[in-house]
Amino acid sequence: MGVFYTHLSEISSNPLLYPKVYNGFRRCFLKKFPYAIYFMIEDTNIIEFGLFHCARNPDMIKINLQYHKEL
Repeated sequence: MGVFYTHLSEISSNPLLYPKVYNGFRRCFLKKFPYAIYFMIEDTNIIEFGLFHCARNPDMIKINLQYHKEL
């Protein structure tokens, strides 16, 4: 869990470092683990939407992100 929180801290410090990959979502790959954090920047807020295993079908990740964005 320490790696996860370290990456959240890095995202908070410099969210623009991470590229947009889908419909405004940005992605941060976790080091040592095959996971990625997906987040968006809205105004001055950073909103984390999910932590996904990188072996998942990319289309399923997009569907999941879009669903949570609409909530």
